[in-house]
Amino acid sequence: MDIGVYIGKNTDIMIRELNKQILYGEVTFKHLNLEKIEDNVEFDRILIKLDKETSNNKERWILMYERFPDKFVENLDDIIDLSDRYIFNEKFKDISVNGVNTIRWCQIIGNNLTSSVIVKPVNAHGSDESHKIIYRDKNEDINLGYPYVIQEYILNTGVLYKIYVIGENIYINRRKSELFDKLSGLIRRDDEVINLENIRDDLGYESLVELVRKIGEMCDINFYGIDLILGETGVYYVIDINHFPSYKNVLDKYLAIANVIIEKIR
Repeated sequence: MDIGVYIGKNTDIMIRELNKQILYGEVTFKHLNLEKIEDNVEFDRILIKLDKETSNNKERWILMYERFPDKFVENLDDIIDLSDRYIFNEKFKDISVNGVNTIRWCQIIGNNLTSSVIVKPVNAHGSDESHKIIYRDKNEDINLGYPYVIQEYILNTGVLYKIYVIGENIYINRRKSELFDKLSGLIRRDDEVINLENIRDDLGYESLVELVRKIGEMCDINFYGIDLILGETGVYYVIDINHFPSYKNVLDKYLAIANVIIEKIR
């Protein structure tokens, strides 16, 4: 079985490492054709991420998905939703967890600014501006050259939790928030991958599993990331979700990804 893959700039590494995980030639991972989209119908399955390269031909990918939805490892409609911060805010805004720790969704608000805010591009990935996160005081004008959303600013501890999800596997990368560092003048420390069994008094395993379960009920995706911050009131807030993140510092990511894909196509 041949699986066509494109997950961004690390596609070459991903394909090489995924092929190392497969025994007995059961599955072969190969490059998707980003120029002749229709030629990808030859693949048994398709694993794709929308970024600057693939978004240029998004309509052609949509047409292929409409004709051959079973070829796609993940639901393309859900992947598209995760590329638009306004759309996925509307989709997930009512998600909340009241477990060991409380988790809330950080809301997108309108233009009537009564407090300091965070400004983000509407496009969550696929453009040069996607990761330009800007802090604005309530008295500052917002005048950007691209579509944006305005998110409430949560007073927080300056710790950013990057939650990486691969199927039912959950990994946590804890680091200092770059934006918080800029505002406070602090220096960001190195990333730290946290073993889930050791963070019950930190983030809360049960709460995190419940959050991932709720997102999973609303989206047919297996590979995504969640950004969490801890507010000064002790409530955790989801500030972003993105499809197929870097999985930085996750040592077994290739094996975990390969296992999920094999399970999906059997």
